[in-house]
Amino acid sequence: MSTLYQSFPLGLDARLLIALRIQKAALIPLVPDRLIKAGFDPMESLPASSPVRKQGFEPDARAAWRMMARHPDLFAATDTPQKQQSAIRTLSRFRDRWAHQQLLTEDETRRFLLTGAELLETLAQAEEAFALRALAHPPVDRLGELQAILSQLPLSEAPDFESLALHLDMEAGDSSDATKLRALLVWSAASDLIAARPPNALNVIQGGKRAIYLGWSITLDHTASWTY
Repeated sequence: MSTLYQSFPLGLDARLLIALRIQKAALIPLVPDRLIKAGFDPMESLPASSPVRKQGFEPDARAAWRMMARHPDLFAATDTPQKQQSAIRTLSRFRDRWAHQQLLTEDETRRFLLTGAELLETLAQAEEAFALRALAHPPVDRLGELQAILSQLPLSEAPDFESLALHLDMEAGDSSDATKLRALLVWSAASDLIAARPPNALNVIQGGKRAIYLGWSITLDHTASWTY
């Protein structure tokens, strides 16, 4: 198969926007639910000036980080609290700069994505962490082919992971190829989301199940489930 990597299909702002959406899917409702089970009011974990608390906005990744920072013992294993708090500070700093229209560099954007992945991995949110890691690196140079294949299939037909691999000169049974194809599916869903198109990659199946979790591309959180 081709081992060439293309340039990033999406710009920095688009990747940051997608990253925040992925983190929201992973952290909401996981974080507020854990606070409630421990007897805490999630809203009281936010500063009074928070738009979520003050104006009733929907909780987002930033709100989840603040809740975690207020109650670190509820979310970290004995060896991870400092790692989590450091990650939250880094994510908050970059997010706030971006929100105030201060452009991040390519290296800073990559760090934001990888730091987010590390945070989610401490919470066993491996699927969303994989998506963030995928967006931190350019995909192999087959995204256009994948998009073309997926767009030509009827909406009622669920694409098969193994068949897609063959079309792209990959081997689904090879762990390296399988990882690259899953990363391509993340990029496909992200590209469709930014372009306001239905994410065709969402329906790819492997062994009768979805090949990769992409619920964030249709505003589903980590706990949501759906069938064909």
